[in-house]
Amino acid sequence: MIRALAVRVPLFHRDGMHTLAFSYKQSPEASLVQSRAKFLAVVALSIGTLLIASAPSQAQDDMRARGDRACGVDAKRVCKKFNGQGDMVMLSCFQQNKVRLSRSCSKFLTSIGQLH
Repeated sequence: MIRALAVRVPLFHRDGMHTLAFSYKQSPEASLVQSRAKFLAVVALSIGTLLIASAPSQAQDDMRARGDRACGVDAKRVCKKFNGQGDMVMLSCFQQNKVRLSRSCSKFLTSIGQLH
């Protein structure tokens, strides 16, 4: 089965607007190639989107690991009653007890803009 397609394209010229019309016939093989190309484009776009979406998550995991190394002891020593209540609660405890924090924790929190 051969499909035909007619296309009208407006052309702008200094004498006014003209219309260019053309048509072509598409073979089934060409249709199959286009379908495969569209499918592969969708797959590539999906994979790219997943890779881009995972990048911030990786950065957040790295930041969390750095925070655990710098402030883990302080979390257990200064803010142990807030363990398991979430990051914002722990951060609030760190901010309220900034004079009691270790040098590494204080430096880390200052570097990420959470301690002044």
